[in-house]
Amino acid sequence: MGELGVGGEKVDKNMTDFRAGQVKIATCPELKGTVGYVRTAPFWYPELDELPRKMESEEHRVRKAVAAQLKEQLKDKPESADPKKLEQLVKTAGDEALKGDAAYQKAKEESDRHVCNWYCHYQGSARVYCMVGYSLAEAMKPLLTTKP
Repeated sequence: MGELGVGGEKVDKNMTDFRAGQVKIATCPELKGTVGYVRTAPFWYPELDELPRKMESEEHRVRKAVAAQLKEQLKDKPESADPKKLEQLVKTAGDEALKGDAAYQKAKEESDRHVCNWYCHYQGSARVYCMVGYSLAEAMKPLLTTKP
């Protein structure tokens, strides 16, 4: 059994309780010799939290600046009277601005190297998946040689 190690060692009480439940199941006397347990929280590394936040922060900075500039440009124009139209213009302009913003692109490139999936899937980190897979395989070895 692999611990739900998403978030690493510093997690909230709900995750701590969940992990404690996993340990309890894995150490049940009636399952002895049939179940192994692997801690996976140590495999989580800080970039898995930091990189998405950094990219989101850069995106927010760019979109906020674009929205302020566009709203100022359209202040007395008919487009500014229609909130949906204004929202669409801001989104489109923001998307374009992100393509040319060096700080955002750098954060995105760095994030894309480490993060490619949901948080609950270890952000899709091959590094974490390899460590988890290897550790689970190692935990299986004694189970394959003993009889319950």
